[in-house]
Amino acid sequence: MSDPLPRPKIDFRRPQGMRHLWLPLIIILFQGLSPALAGQEIEDLGTEPGPSRASSSDFDHPTPKRRPNAVARAAEVPPTWGSGGDGDESSRFVEIEFPATVMPPLRERRASWQITFSAFYESLTPKDFVSLLGDGLSYPALFGQKPVQLVNIALGGKFNLPVIGIDIQAVYGAGMVGDDQSGQPTGLNLTKKGLRALAVIDGLLQNSYIAPYVGMQFVSFDVSQQNTVGQASATTPMLAGLQAGLLISLNWVESEQALHSYNNHGLTNTYLDVAMQNYPSGGGQDPNSPTPNLATGMGWSLGMKLEF
Repeated sequence: MSDPLPRPKIDFRRPQGMRHLWLPLIIILFQGLSPALAGQEIEDLGTEPGPSRASSSDFDHPTPKRRPNAVARAAEVPPTWGSGGDGDESSRFVEIEFPATVMPPLRERRASWQITFSAFYESLTPKDFVSLLGDGLSYPALFGQKPVQLVNIALGGKFNLPVIGIDIQAVYGAGMVGDDQSGQPTGLNLTKKGLRALAVIDGLLQNSYIAPYVGMQFVSFDVSQQNTVGQASATTPMLAGLQAGLLISLNWVESEQALHSYNNHGLTNTYLDVAMQNYPSGGGQDPNSPTPNLATGMGWSLGMKLEF
C-alpha cells in the first residue's frame, strides 16, 4: 500500500510582509494625538497662576495710560545654557518695553536726577565800571546806556524733590560792547565763568506749564578794554549774582515732536527761560583800583532750557 499523500506543512510564523508594519502605525497614531497634546499644553500655559501676560490686543492697541518703559511679560521661553537656566521666574519670560503714546504728566516724567542744558542771552550794564586805560572815564562816558551783550551756555544736573528741583550748572559766557562816545572808538570785552544754582518750583502741580525759580550765580569776569591808544585787561574776584525767572513749557506747542523726543532721546522738558538778574557787588570799589567794578543794576535774560 502506497504512502498517503504528504500533508502540507502550515507555517504559523508572522508573515514576512507584516514584519515592519508596527512603525508606520505608531507614527500615524502619534500624529493624530499631537494636536490634542499641543492644545492641552497651550491651555495649561494660559491658565497657569502667576503674572498676567500681555494679550495680542496689548500689542496692537497699547492703552494711552501705559507708562514708557512699562514691562510686559509676553512669552514664556525655556532657560538656555549660560543664562542662569535654573528655572527661576525672571529667566522664563521675554520683557518688552512699550513707548508712550501720549506725553505723561510732568510729575511722572521727573526722574530723581536729570541732565540740564541752557543757552541764554544776558544784558549787563556795569554802571560803576571805570576805564582800565587810566583816563578815569566812567561806563556812561564811554558807552552811554548801551549794555554788554553776553551769550551764555550752561550744563549741569538737577536733583528733584517732590515740589522743587535743585539745578546746579557750570556756566560760561562771552560778550562785548563798543562805542565812540568818548571821542575815539572804545571796546569792552567780558568773559564770564563760574556756577549757578537754581531752585525751580516744577512739582507743585501734575502738569506745570509755568515753573518759577530763584537762584544765584557765582562767577568771575575776565575784562579787556581797548581803544586806538592802548589796551588793558583785568580779572574780577568771584562775584555773587541774584536771579529770578520763569520757565515756560514749550512741549504743548509741538506735542508730537515732544513725544518723539521723549521716547527716542529722553528729552523730558523744553522751556523758554525768561529772567531778571543783577550783580550787587561787582569787585573793586576804589575808582583807582586795578580790579574792575562790574556791579550792575537789574538786567534781563532770555534763553532756552532742556531737561533730559
